Amino acid sequence: MIVRIWMGVLFLVIPVLAGCSVYKSSYSYQPRPLEAQIEVEEEVVARVLLSVVGIRRVDKDAGFPQEIEIRVRIENRSSSELTFLTEDLLLVSADLVPFLSPRFGENQGRVIPAKENRTLTFYFGFPEREKGERKPDLDGLNLNWAVACRSKKVTVSSTFERAYYGDDDYYPYNSYWRFGFGYRGSYCY
Repeated sequence: MIVRIWMGVLFLVIPVLAGCSVYKSSYSYQPRPLEAQIEVEEEVVARVLLSVVGIRRVDKDAGFPQEIEIRVRIENRSSSELTFLTEDLLLVSADLVPFLSPRFGENQGRVIPAKENRTLTFYFGFPEREKGERKPDLDGLNLNWAVACRSKKVTVSSTFERAYYGDDDYYPYNSYWRFGFGYRGSYCY
């Protein structure tokens, strides 16, 4: 009898403890991915795909605050090297509140050789707030970024909108409290 009770407890508790996501699941952004073509001297020199991966929860063990994770894939299509200018990165919320300067993923070269691809990940921390000050409006995000190729700088602004999934066939379980398993992974809200 005791064995059955413990098996039942383990069956219910272990998936819950092991399955919590590092992302706040109520925040998803579109388009996913956003595509941009970079032109220099009327030639497409790069294709860039950008995606808001999600809003990461606070990671006390690693010492990271709540952050917005953005992933960028740069496909250099030119015969020249391309540089992703990280000093020009700026993320603002829908109410134009700027986020902190980004933290970069490890071992990410920002220079992309000719005809090569590179994926970069950036983590933007939330701005400090004074007591009583409102949180940033996360219904939209705008990322300002730039690349340099052939001694020319190209600055681009990319806008993402928060996606709300209602009661439709693809996202049928749009409740706040749920646990799930399968191809979409486990959830903890």
